[in-house]
Amino acid sequence: MMPARPDSSGNLRLIIDPPSSGARNMAVDQALFEQVAHSDRPVLRFYQWEQPTLSLGYFQRAAARAEHAASRTCPMVRRSTGGGAIIHDAELTYCLAIPRNRLPAPLRADAGRLYGIVHRAAAVALAKWNITMTPAETCGQATPCARSHPSQTPFLCFQHITIQDGLIGRHKVLGSAQRRSRWAVMQHGSLLWRQSPAAPELPGIADLVPHAPHWSESTREAVTGAWRDAICRTFGWPIPDHLDELSNAESQAAARLVRCRYGNAEWNGRR
Repeated sequence: MMPARPDSSGNLRLIIDPPSSGARNMAVDQALFEQVAHSDRPVLRFYQWEQPTLSLGYFQRAAARAEHAASRTCPMVRRSTGGGAIIHDAELTYCLAIPRNRLPAPLRADAGRLYGIVHRAAAVALAKWNITMTPAETCGQATPCARSHPSQTPFLCFQHITIQDGLIGRHKVLGSAQRRSRWAVMQHGSLLWRQSPAAPELPGIADLVPHAPHWSESTREAVTGAWRDAICRTFGWPIPDHLDELSNAESQAAARLVRCRYGNAEWNGRR
């Protein structure tokens, strides 16, 4: 069921960033989370990574990365959200930051429902290419691997399937995580398009669907646009007619966060 339409007086800001470092990407996501709490405008950001990068979940041990040989040479950054490690490479990454006063009442009471909303919007977007992605919660007995025992949670996030994750067959191709405060919700996640040499055990959409388009700039633009449109239709937001940029306050906050957190080796490795 689609959520009720919120007040649309503050239109969605759309940011599409070029490839950047792990430190900057994570810093910008947190800066948007902090700044959107003082705004009435939600922000949707799509971005990429300048090189294959390992992001650790906030509570993961840094030493655990030694368990994954294929990604040992990748730069590492720690996310502000929980969950398992992600190898960011041939994927489309998004961040959606929403002031709580812009959320429909059901989502204010249970922000976890936002996972399903954004993931269903991605499924609608992929359907334009006749790609069928289903939520793990609908798989039932057909995919018993879709539920991992907590004590056996693997190092990589995409090897641990929860009910809201997006699957193609038995394989996870979309996962997300959240941060919440009294004033805002920030959700970011990864749509895995192609297998990475740094994570050869994880097939992406193009590896699982023979007719999926090649991962190119034009494909990224098309998928981004279709996903954006589906999210806007779901919330009743006007589709943005232009791209936005970070404000001065957001840029300054991101630079500070790179220095003191995400670009700081001591902070990234403190657990």
